[in-house]
Amino acid sequence: MNETEALIVTKDEGLVHEVERLLAGQGLRVHVSEDWKQPFTERGKYAYYLVDDRTVKKVDDVNVPSASWLIVLIGQRSFDRVRDWLKQGAHDVLVIPDELEKLNALAQRMAVRAPIDETAAAQRNALDAGGRVRAFYSVKGGSGKTVISAMVAQSLQLQFGKRVMLIDFNAQFGGLEVILGLESPRSYLDLQPVLQELSFNHIQNVAVKEETTGIHVLLSPLNPEQAESISDELVTRVLQTCKAHFDEVILDLPSTLNTVSFTALTGADDIYYVVTPDSMAVRGLKHALDLFRRFQIGNHGNVHLIVNRNNKKSELSEKDLTQLVDLPLIGSVRADYYGIQPFVNMGRPFYSKKGDKGSSKVAQDVRLLVEKALLKGV
Repeated sequence: MNETEALIVTKDEGLVHEVERLLAGQGLRVHVSEDWKQPFTERGKYAYYLVDDRTVKKVDDVNVPSASWLIVLIGQRSFDRVRDWLKQGAHDVLVIPDELEKLNALAQRMAVRAPIDETAAAQRNALDAGGRVRAFYSVKGGSGKTVISAMVAQSLQLQFGKRVMLIDFNAQFGGLEVILGLESPRSYLDLQPVLQELSFNHIQNVAVKEETTGIHVLLSPLNPEQAESISDELVTRVLQTCKAHFDEVILDLPSTLNTVSFTALTGADDIYYVVTPDSMAVRGLKHALDLFRRFQIGNHGNVHLIVNRNNKKSELSEKDLTQLVDLPLIGSVRADYYGIQPFVNMGRPFYSKKGDKGSSKVAQDVRLLVEKALLKGV
């Protein structure tokens, strides 16, 4: 197989010219065919196969050698079609013409790609090595855990140089896409058909990158009813794969203790319970801790307390909370509704550049929490 040769299968001459232009800088020689012919793969001649979806009737007809990359160029966004290609082993699915420019960056990754078995080896060792999984949880809705988890992810990536994946497992009533100003038709539920062979390339294909801070985000399904389709196996395999390829995996979890939250909590290295300083929130926290003990969640001393919306007029002080609940308090975030709301409403990043401590009290306190607690192993 020639590592410098690629095959594009399409009848679109304009698309051929664009692909040749984008790949020319990578030293790849492009061959063209108007139809998919299985002998292509039997000869094993090409390292990269770029297939125009419009030229293929049945996805199952397309098979490439295990050491080659399959990149699919699709004309319209179709969940079912994308899932079919992912299941068939496509390394990426690009919507043309909107995402064609991404082919240049993809070609750079291809040129320096690791050995073909690297992903499998990384996944086998994922539970014993790799990044750290941090889950943010609270049984009380409106505690602010979603905002805090997003801030933590942005701070770790932008301020401290970590490679971060943020996952919205709050599938029915999340909102990370609003807070971060993201739009994508894809979610981690699209990975369900390829769970048995889930790889980093599959994760990349459905993740969204927040451009300012650089974090990668796996969004929840657009339809809340699809939350019931999320299996514990999906959660486990997504966590394992992300942990193998990211320094930090941040989870925003639903308030209910269901299959998703239970699996994520048991798979997390650290659990951060976000509580507001009032008696109702503390009552919910105590119920949650009873459930944690019953189901042996956090029995390794990895559950930590974060106080949110703290101010001098709060019903309970930090001292009161530590006396009422037997959990280590690792940080306090001040109340600053008017400082944080413009960022939430407009989907703007809470930090804009390295060294930015945040313009709101909330962003400043979260950055301090990351620096003083999370990065020191808490």
